[in-house]
Amino acid sequence: MQSQKTNIAAQDLFKTVSVEEFCEIARIGRTRAYELFETGAVKSVLVGRLRLVLLQSWYDHLARLCEEQAVFTPGRRPGGAQAAGKPALTETEPPPPRRRGRPPKYPRSDTAVNPAQAAAAIAASNSNN
Repeated sequence: MQSQKTNIAAQDLFKTVSVEEFCEIARIGRTRAYELFETGAVKSVLVGRLRLVLLQSWYDHLARLCEEQAVFTPGRRPGGAQAAGKPALTETEPPPPRRRGRPPKYPRSDTAVNPAQAAAAIAASNSNN
């Protein structure tokens, strides 16, 4: 016979578990669990200092996810780049160049100056003084 903790069948609409048990059932971490609570996707109540999670709201959330993600695409996030919070790149727009290595100690100025022109400008300013 299974114990109550391992039997996760939601038989009661108001069956609650602690956050630790919910994380085990959902196989998620505490941070993701609290993100779900804050967004309202999964309902939880505070009883004294103990937060209890309504299991039925977790199962409802899973049902909504199954409806949204009707087609399984391995290795891709559902909805493409928009789901990840990144704007999609258009065909004409090349991706930004990757910056590698340590950033420069002294940032370069935005204006590219020819060294000969810079030396001439310094010499001209010195001759005027």
